[in-house]
Amino acid sequence: MKKAEAWRYLIVTGMIACTLVLVEYTGTVEVDDSLPVKSDLPRTIDGWVGVRTLYCQNEVCGKMLPMNLAEAGVNTCPLCGAKVSSMSVAERKHLPVDTIIIRKNYRNESTNRWILVSVVISGRERSSIHRPEWCLPGQGYRIAAYRHESVACEDHRSLPVTFIKIQAPGSLSTLQYGWFCYWFISKTHEVGSQTARLAWMAWDNVFYGVFRKWAYVSILADRVDSEQEEYDVEILKDFIKELRMVIRP
Repeated sequence: MKKAEAWRYLIVTGMIACTLVLVEYTGTVEVDDSLPVKSDLPRTIDGWVGVRTLYCQNEVCGKMLPMNLAEAGVNTCPLCGAKVSSMSVAERKHLPVDTIIIRKNYRNESTNRWILVSVVISGRERSSIHRPEWCLPGQGYRIAAYRHESVACEDHRSLPVTFIKIQAPGSLSTLQYGWFCYWFISKTHEVGSQTARLAWMAWDNVFYGVFRKWAYVSILADRVDSEQEEYDVEILKDFIKELRMVIRP
């Protein structure tokens, strides 16, 4: 672990410890249940058309429905007849019951490219959202490179976003190289790393006595050509700029 990163973790750990002391001596922290983002994703985002992503809730089956069936509004799995949901079986089993997940798969008809948008809204437990890099290897992706980008937004803010270049095994996915991008949103803050999110959570708990919900926004983009990598990053930044505008309440 790099020295700067180690210091960040120490600071966050110290603030969390202060939170525990505050709760012990002054009572419980007030919970703000207002959502940091809207509870649904729009049908279109700047030329991209979105379709719901649905999963079979049968633990034996557990398949993700094809986009055409999800778009048709089916309520049961065509393979086994079980109910479908925006949460996968694994997510429903391991995440707290008050966790909210919304997803849509967006396709650009002019370029035939797609972007999968996932938004996880935390409940009252911290385990609703965890470090994004933990999941990628478990899903078969190899992390090839990191980039920390700033996205210029309409309100003149600079939105910090983490870009991860990923590689998936060719035998399991047509995605050879692609991008996984994420950031976090609360009612009062927007950050591009889990460390920064935990720091602001501790700050709000210690100095304001309030626990706020957070949204973890991620996008998975299809294959990129190394020769046009910078061009692809700019496309994603434009999409993120539009996405941020339509999901804020």
